[in-house]
Amino acid sequence: MVAYLELADYLLIAEHVLGVSASDLARLDRIGLADAALNAPSAVFDGKELYPNFETKAAVLCWHLVRNHPLPDGNKRAAFLSLVEFVRRNGHEWSRFPSAPAALPGAASYAVAGSRSSVASSSSSPSLEITTVASGKTARSWSWPPSAST
Repeated sequence: MVAYLELADYLLIAEHVLGVSASDLARLDRIGLADAALNAPSAVFDGKELYPNFETKAAVLCWHLVRNHPLPDGNKRAAFLSLVEFVRRNGHEWSRFPSAPAALPGAASYAVAGSRSSVASSSSSPSLEITTVASGKTARSWSWPPSAST
């Protein structure tokens, strides 16, 4: 069972990032957007999880916290720390690899759940790509936002 972050957890993380009390942050007009982002990884449609694997849940959490922009400042920092907390809370290890896989040169590369994952983003478009590599082969790749279907 996955342990999801709650709004109180996010507020404490944001308090650390911004140096503003969690109670003051809780009164922000846009803080409901943080709650929506925190619930996105557990989304279900027609009785099926929209994001069934852990890596995808972690990416969705981070993406929505950044995209929803619930804080006046520090959204990316708070989203990254929330991502790390989510990973650790669920018993996974979070460590940075020194180099990215050849498929994603220059990307940051991280280990999650005993596998190797790369996170890449392009400054020209607001996108996130996570590729999980196991035994030297790409096991799973995920991008957000998804490609528009025609």
